[in-house]
Amino acid sequence: MTIWDLASGQLLHSLKGFKSYVLGIAFSPDGKMLATAGGTFRNHWNAVPENKPDEGEIKLWDVATGHEIATLLAKQVGLLCIAFTPDGSRLITGEGDLALRLPGVSPAAQIRLWDAVTHQEIFSLRGNSGAIYDLSVANNGKFLASASRDGTVRIWNMLASDKK
Repeated sequence: MTIWDLASGQLLHSLKGFKSYVLGIAFSPDGKMLATAGGTFRNHWNAVPENKPDEGEIKLWDVATGHEIATLLAKQVGLLCIAFTPDGSRLITGEGDLALRLPGVSPAAQIRLWDAVTHQEIFSLRGNSGAIYDLSVANNGKFLASASRDGTVRIWNMLASDKK
Protein backbone atom coordinates (compact mmCIF):
# COMPACT_ATOMS: atom_id res chain seq x y z
CA MET A 1 0.00 0.00 0.00
CA THR A 2 1.31 3.47 -0.79
CA ILE A 3 0.68 7.05 0.31
CA TRP A 4 0.96 9.70 -2.42
CA ASP A 5 1.05 13.48 -2.43
CA LEU A 6 -1.82 14.28 -4.78
CA ALA A 7 -0.63 17.81 -5.54
CA SER A 8 2.86 16.78 -6.71
CA GLY A 9 2.14 13.18 -7.67
CA GLN A 10 5.12 12.13 -5.54
CA LEU A 11 5.22 8.84 -3.64
CA LEU A 12 5.52 9.66 0.07
CA HIS A 13 5.47 6.26 1.78
CA SER A 14 5.19 2.59 0.99
CA LEU A 15 3.48 0.68 3.80
CA LYS A 16 4.63 -2.92 4.16
CA GLY A 17 4.24 -5.83 6.52
CA PHE A 18 0.73 -7.08 5.82
CA LYS A 19 0.14 -10.81 6.32
CA SER A 20 -2.56 -10.97 3.69
CA TYR A 21 -5.47 -8.94 2.31
CA VAL A 22 -6.20 -5.37 3.38
CA LEU A 23 -9.96 -4.89 3.07
CA GLY A 24 -10.64 -1.91 5.34
CA ILE A 25 -8.90 1.43 5.70
CA ALA A 26 -9.66 4.60 7.69
CA PHE A 27 -7.95 7.86 8.56
CA SER A 28 -8.19 9.15 12.11
CA PRO A 29 -10.32 12.31 12.37
CA ASP A 30 -7.19 14.49 12.72
CA GLY A 31 -5.60 12.81 9.66
CA LYS A 32 -2.43 11.87 11.55
CA MET A 33 -3.04 8.13 11.75
CA LEU A 34 -4.12 5.55 9.20
CA ALA A 35 -5.72 2.26 10.26
CA THR A 36 -5.82 -0.80 8.02
CA ALA A 37 -7.79 -4.00 8.64
CA GLY A 38 -7.67 -7.36 6.95
CA GLY A 39 -6.36 -10.86 7.34
CA THR A 40 -6.80 -14.31 5.92
CA PHE A 41 -10.15 -15.90 5.20
CA ARG A 42 -11.54 -19.38 4.64
CA ASN A 43 -13.26 -18.98 1.30
CA HIS A 44 -13.07 -19.70 -2.38
CA TRP A 45 -10.66 -16.79 -3.05
CA ASN A 46 -7.59 -18.48 -1.61
CA ALA A 47 -6.22 -21.82 -0.54
CA VAL A 48 -6.34 -21.40 3.25
CA PRO A 49 -7.25 -24.83 4.63
CA GLU A 50 -10.61 -25.13 6.37
CA ASN A 51 -8.94 -26.25 9.61
CA LYS A 52 -6.73 -23.14 9.82
CA PRO A 53 -8.33 -20.31 11.81
CA ASP A 54 -8.79 -16.94 10.19
CA GLU A 55 -6.29 -14.34 11.38
CA GLY A 56 -7.32 -10.72 11.50
CA GLU A 57 -4.96 -7.83 11.96
CA ILE A 58 -5.24 -4.11 12.43
CA LYS A 59 -2.23 -1.97 11.66
CA LEU A 60 -1.93 1.63 12.77
CA TRP A 61 0.36 3.90 10.76
CA ASP A 62 1.83 7.37 11.27
CA VAL A 63 0.79 9.21 8.10
CA ALA A 64 3.62 11.77 8.27
CA THR A 65 6.43 9.20 8.52
CA GLY A 66 4.86 6.03 7.11
CA HIS A 67 6.03 4.12 10.19
CA GLU A 68 3.92 1.40 11.74
CA ILE A 69 2.68 2.45 15.20
CA ALA A 70 1.11 -0.83 16.29
CA THR A 71 -0.39 -4.13 15.20
CA LEU A 72 -3.54 -5.42 16.89
CA LEU A 73 -4.47 -9.05 16.38
CA ALA A 74 -7.96 -10.53 16.28
CA LYS A 75 -7.68 -14.31 16.51
CA GLN A 76 -9.89 -16.58 14.43
CA VAL A 77 -11.55 -13.79 12.47
CA GLY A 78 -11.04 -11.94 9.23
CA LEU A 79 -11.52 -8.19 9.49
CA LEU A 80 -13.50 -6.66 6.65
CA CYS A 81 -13.91 -3.00 7.60
CA ILE A 82 -12.69 -0.40 10.06
CA ALA A 83 -13.74 3.04 11.32
CA PHE A 84 -12.66 5.59 13.91
CA THR A 85 -15.00 7.24 16.38
CA PRO A 86 -15.30 11.02 15.74
CA ASP A 87 -12.95 11.85 18.64
CA GLY A 88 -10.33 9.37 17.36
CA SER A 89 -10.09 7.55 20.70
CA ARG A 90 -11.65 4.31 19.48
CA LEU A 91 -11.45 1.99 16.48
CA ILE A 92 -14.34 -0.16 15.37
CA THR A 93 -13.87 -3.28 13.26
CA GLY A 94 -16.39 -5.42 11.41
CA GLU A 95 -15.67 -9.06 10.79
CA GLY A 96 -17.16 -12.23 9.51
CA ASP A 97 -16.65 -15.54 7.83
CA LEU A 98 -16.83 -15.26 4.05
CA ALA A 99 -17.21 -18.99 3.49
CA LEU A 100 -20.34 -20.13 1.73
CA ARG A 101 -22.66 -21.82 4.24
CA LEU A 102 -25.46 -24.31 4.11
CA PRO A 103 -28.95 -22.85 4.58
CA GLY A 104 -29.74 -22.35 8.25
CA VAL A 105 -26.08 -22.24 9.33
CA SER A 106 -25.13 -18.77 10.52
CA PRO A 107 -21.58 -17.53 9.92
CA ALA A 108 -19.62 -15.89 12.71
CA ALA A 109 -19.99 -12.10 12.63
CA GLN A 110 -19.30 -9.41 15.17
CA ILE A 111 -18.25 -5.82 15.67
CA ARG A 112 -15.39 -4.99 18.03
CA LEU A 113 -14.56 -1.70 19.70
CA TRP A 114 -10.84 -1.08 20.37
CA ASP A 115 -9.02 1.61 22.35
CA ALA A 116 -6.86 3.50 19.82
CA VAL A 117 -4.27 4.39 22.49
CA THR A 118 -3.91 1.21 24.57
CA HIS A 119 -4.76 -1.06 21.58
CA GLN A 120 -6.98 -3.22 23.77
CA GLU A 121 -10.40 -4.59 22.82
CA ILE A 122 -13.09 -2.86 24.89
CA PHE A 123 -16.20 -4.82 23.94
CA SER A 124 -17.90 -6.59 21.07
CA LEU A 125 -21.37 -6.53 19.55
CA ARG A 126 -23.18 -9.49 18.02
CA GLY A 127 -26.48 -9.53 16.22
CA ASN A 128 -25.80 -9.70 12.50
CA SER A 129 -26.08 -13.15 10.97
CA GLY A 130 -23.73 -12.33 8.10
CA ALA A 131 -20.27 -10.84 7.70
CA ILE A 132 -20.03 -7.11 8.47
CA TYR A 133 -19.17 -5.30 5.24
CA ASP A 134 -19.26 -1.65 6.32
CA LEU A 135 -19.45 0.58 9.40
CA SER A 136 -20.31 4.23 9.92
CA VAL A 137 -20.24 6.21 13.17
CA ALA A 138 -22.56 9.20 13.66
CA ASN A 139 -20.78 12.56 14.00
CA ASN A 140 -21.85 12.77 17.65
CA GLY A 141 -20.33 9.31 18.36
CA LYS A 142 -23.56 8.00 19.87
CA PHE A 143 -24.64 5.64 17.11
CA LEU A 144 -22.99 3.09 14.86
CA ALA A 145 -24.50 1.68 11.66
CA SER A 146 -23.39 -1.73 10.40
CA ALA A 147 -24.13 -3.20 6.96
CA SER A 148 -24.12 -6.99 6.78
CA ARG A 149 -24.04 -9.77 4.24
CA ASP A 150 -27.41 -10.84 5.69
CA GLY A 151 -28.97 -7.83 3.93
CA THR A 152 -29.54 -5.76 7.07
CA VAL A 153 -28.36 -2.42 8.34
CA ARG A 154 -28.36 -2.28 12.11
CA ILE A 155 -28.14 0.81 14.30
CA TRP A 156 -26.26 0.37 17.58
CA ASN A 157 -26.33 2.71 20.58
CA MET A 158 -22.62 3.20 21.31
CA LEU A 159 -23.24 4.69 24.74
CA ALA A 160 -25.26 1.72 25.95
CA SER A 161 -23.61 -0.84 23.64
CA ASP A 162 -27.09 -2.17 22.89
CA LYS A 163 -28.54 -2.85 19.45
CA LYS A 164 -31.29 -0.37 18.50
